[in-house]
Amino acid sequence: MHNQTQNQQCPVLQVRPKGDLLAHWKAHLKENLGCSIAEVIMKIAVGADSYGFDLKQAVKEYLINKGIEIEDVAINKQEAETPYYQIASEVAQRVGSQQADRGILVCGTGMGMAIIANKHPVVYAAVCENTNAAEKSRSTNNSNVLTLGGFITPPEVAVEIVDTWLTTEFTSGWEPPIQEWLENSINDIAILENEQFGSATN
Repeated sequence: MHNQTQNQQCPVLQVRPKGDLLAHWKAHLKENLGCSIAEVIMKIAVGADSYGFDLKQAVKEYLINKGIEIEDVAINKQEAETPYYQIASEVAQRVGSQQADRGILVCGTGMGMAIIANKHPVVYAAVCENTNAAEKSRSTNNSNVLTLGGFITPPEVAVEIVDTWLTTEFTSGWEPPIQEWLENSINDIAILENEQFGSATN
């Protein structure tokens, strides 16, 4: 977590860089300003079914208060018949096409949402029930979709999970040889995705 002074120094970017430019900004922010990319450039697509609706609302409010741009593709509470797999697919499509930087999905357990989201190329969804899992899903697996369970996780824990997930960078906390292995693993996974989907991108 960054202190108040550091957060005040972080610029707000109007255009989200991608590819090599994104990598450049990550390095610049970390080295010169003490900011993570999540603090200055983030659009998150969120969604929930009826079982995750209330928790999604709590997470959404938390993110808006942090100044993060949100696209809510979820149901209204009155539309309980909308299936979880439809909502998960909509969020995953936005993340996979880079219309959103990250995605957060909430159902009863988080598991159904993760199963569907992971059927989309370049989407890496992780069910997280505590901050340790959230940290590892980012630092080890480079997850870009977080799934939560409305039956399992109370709002006060959910926002801690979300905060950890947003501020943890891929490979952070690992020794250089492990960092290199993890970076190479992402390239290997992209090859597997190309074989399965035909058009996966880094």
